[in-house]
Amino acid sequence: MTPPAKAYELAGYTGDPRWHRYNASKLTNKPSVRERIEELSAEFDQRAGIHAEYIKRCLLPIVEANAADLFTRDEAGKLHLKAIGDLPRNLAAAISKIKTDPDTGAIVEINLADKVSAGGLLLRSVGGLIDRKEHTGSAGGPITLATLVGQSMAQEIQRKQGDDDDAGE
Repeated sequence: MTPPAKAYELAGYTGDPRWHRYNASKLTNKPSVRERIEELSAEFDQRAGIHAEYIKRCLLPIVEANAADLFTRDEAGKLHLKAIGDLPRNLAAAISKIKTDPDTGAIVEINLADKVSAGGLLLRSVGGLIDRKEHTGSAGGPITLATLVGQSMAQEIQRKQGDDDDAGE
């Protein structure tokens, strides 16, 4: 969601930028404006949901693709590659590259899309995989208020010492 001060500016309001946040806050508390914001948010959520659903429908065939389904076995037990037109549409969609022999035109290599990447993206889209970044203090320990205050004080002391050194020169 766009921050209120930025939305205020994008809506065409002018004036001192220092007042944009305050004025935007006043506007967002008006019932008619609040109602419109909620309406637009609901519309965005619906569109985003449709987009996410489309991505899921596209990724699932890649994850479920099985290379064995690309072949048929003849009476002698020999494997033969199926024609692309004979493949189910979802399996054909999972093919990322087809390499043919330049002389004969025969297919010599088929690459399927990366299942691991597709699976990871699919899990993220349904909330099954959450990216987390962990922050730790010194030696991998917890970050404590004392650590933060100590670092802040050390930086302030260094800054003041630098100012004192500059003043003496």
